[in-house]
Amino acid sequence: MRALVMTSVVLRRVRNRLRIIIIIIIIIIIIIIIVSELVDNAAQELFRKLQSHDYCLNTILPEQKNLSLALRPRGTQYQLPTAYSCVFNTVFFKFL
Repeated sequence: MRALVMTSVVLRRVRNRLRIIIIIIIIIIIIIIIVSELVDNAAQELFRKLQSHDYCLNTILPEQKNLSLALRPRGTQYQLPTAYSCVFNTVFFKFL
């Protein structure tokens, strides 16, 4: 009988600790979501400010591309630089 009482006490303690751990994990997940939203909002705000002609870092943006043949809406109207690299080809074909 005493073993059953000890087992129930131990189980109750384990359940309480698990509840605390679950609550802590939920709080950490909520904090991560809030921080990621803040970072995303800050990045969008910075890009919006960069597009303003009055902003000091506007000069680092690439030139705007011609949108006369726009088939779908784009995220930005700037011409992205072309990457000249064959690293993918050399790595990819080594494993074939």
